[in-house]
Amino acid sequence: PASMLSMFLYMVMAGYAALGLIFNTRLSSMMASAVAPTGALF
Repeated sequence: PASMLSMFLYMVMAGYAALGLIFNTRLSSMMASAVAPTGALF
């Protein structure tokens, strides 16, 4: 279960990073960097 949560969080982080790169939004980049420590914890 922990690995599934961590993989889900990494996919969410990749989605936010892609949105940040495509649409050049600052909030998406901030969300991607905020999700990273939680994904690394699990």
